Amino acid sequence: TLVSVINRKVPEIGELILQRLIITFRHTYQRNDKTNSLSAIKFLSHLIDQNVLHDRILLQILILLLENKTNNSVQLAIKLINECEQQLSQPNPRELDLIFTTLRNLLHEASLAKHTQYIIEVLFAE
Repeated sequence: TLVSVINRKVPEIGELILQRLIITFRHTYQRNDKTNSLSAIKFLSHLIDQNVLHDRILLQILILLLENKTNNSVQLAIKLINECEQQLSQPNPRELDLIFTTLRNLLHEASLAKHTQYIIEVLFAE
């Protein structure tokens, strides 16, 4: 909420916070730091809730996460979807359908751990 107020009063500061957060996510993701990547994803999803961040950026992050198809990246993608599925589905139903199709296809990937496959199944059961 604080970032939302700051963004309304001084948009340049809001933009700087977004840029820093995206850079932080990129660095933590490249270092395979799941904990800090998850923190950045949660923060980004809250910014979408507050209309500070455009949903396109989160879709790009989802696409990035699902390109690699590692256990961590798939789990991060599912966490992001759980955090802001409604905000993503309203303006971008086709893109979100493609993401769900990718996840459905990943259920049959032998390279993913059983736990990751289970998380995907839970997502579809909801």
